[in-house]
Amino acid sequence: MDELTPAAQYVRMSTEHQRYSPLNQKLAIKKYADERGYKIVETYLDHGKSGLSLRGREGLKQLLADIIGGKSAFKAVLVLDVSRWGRFQDPDQAAHYEFLCREAGVTIRYCVEQFENDGTPVSSLVKHIKRVMAGEYSRELGMKALAGALTGARLGFKQGGAAPYGLRRLLLDETGSPAMVLEHGDQNTVPGGRVVYIAGPDKETSNIRMIFHLYARKQLSPGAIAKLLAVKGRVDDAGRSFTCGRVRHILRQPLYSGVYTYNRTTRRLHSPMTINPPGAWIQFEMLRPIVSKKLFQAAQGRFTDVKRPNYTTDQLLLYLRELLEKHGRLNYTVINDSAGPCPALFYNRFGSLFKAYEAIGYTALPRSSVRTPEFTDDQLIEHLKRILKRENYITGALIDAEPGTSTALIYRRRFGNLTSAYRAAGWNVTAQQLSHAGNARRQNALAEIRSQRKHHLRVSLQGVSYSQR
Repeated sequence: MDELTPAAQYVRMSTEHQRYSPLNQKLAIKKYADERGYKIVETYLDHGKSGLSLRGREGLKQLLADIIGGKSAFKAVLVLDVSRWGRFQDPDQAAHYEFLCREAGVTIRYCVEQFENDGTPVSSLVKHIKRVMAGEYSRELGMKALAGALTGARLGFKQGGAAPYGLRRLLLDETGSPAMVLEHGDQNTVPGGRVVYIAGPDKETSNIRMIFHLYARKQLSPGAIAKLLAVKGRVDDAGRSFTCGRVRHILRQPLYSGVYTYNRTTRRLHSPMTINPPGAWIQFEMLRPIVSKKLFQAAQGRFTDVKRPNYTTDQLLLYLRELLEKHGRLNYTVINDSAGPCPALFYNRFGSLFKAYEAIGYTALPRSSVRTPEFTDDQLIEHLKRILKRENYITGALIDAEPGTSTALIYRRRFGNLTSAYRAAGWNVTAQQLSHAGNARRQNALAEIRSQRKHHLRVSLQGVSYSQR
């Protein structure tokens, strides 16, 4: 019997599409390996990653690093098809990565393609066409998704993104009737459902009105407003104090005047973001204004009229020396709470706060130098066993919330990934099982939230229907 050739398998899945599930890919690759005399000795997996670029694809990065670095114990890489290797918009990028592997003595085999990747002219031509088709598929899919989003916006519905401070997302069913208020992290689970914005809790809308009033009527600066809110004990929805930047962001948000704007910027296929001309924007009245349009326009007018002080570099350094003499230390909070230049100005001028500190001879303690408790592998595993015994499952969030233990990031660094750490703790689970279990918990939580909140919709929505949008 001939000796089997050692091979690695690369599996990539960008969505939950059953056709390209990791299990289906592995089964097809195993069938190919059995028929061609390969023995799979290593698996590289990118779960839920786009094939448009190398960014975020840690599995493929590690595969290339192992091959180029001479650390691979295999002679071939088995991939389901050309599109799983990548849907790069430049087909030469896919060819480049394959060339690097071939130069290191490792061949790439596509298991379900109708051509042999043997380097013949016909094979090379067909492979190039397949690469172009894979990239074109993503481009066409992106165009269809953009067209659908523009249509939804023109019909009067919100398109993606989290709700700004002071607003909430209202889920409407297919008839346009309110179904439930979505909290942070909730997703649209109603077939044919659409989402619009509504005003949030009174304490949040009250803060927004105060910010606009202090800025447009009382002529206070964003920094002064942030300090006044702190004195009054006003905090945001996460319990944090308002900063100068947060106040400025709130003052710039047109949704508080009831107007929703879509398509101000475009970023497609991992390309740089572009700013669209105003004629391409989609604007309409979505919700009852939290602040009047007159007050909102007054705030925007003041942004145009107010000129920020044009500090010289020497003035900024002098200001830092005065702060250091007064407080005995320098950090983001000290600078942000002062009445002078905001931290962003130092970032823009010096590149970072640490470089600004160095310019006046002050050495700050980097965050990375703060010591954290060191745990042995056995201690980390015991922490996981404790969570598993109490919850019957483990997640990164549970690890981070567990008192007296390390973070999920440390587990990833120590064990390679969380799945390996779970197995070391005696919980034999696969990445696919973790994904399915997480989806099930989210669905159950959403169902419970829906049943609890269905009759708690805001009084302001009574008699309002969005069915004609």
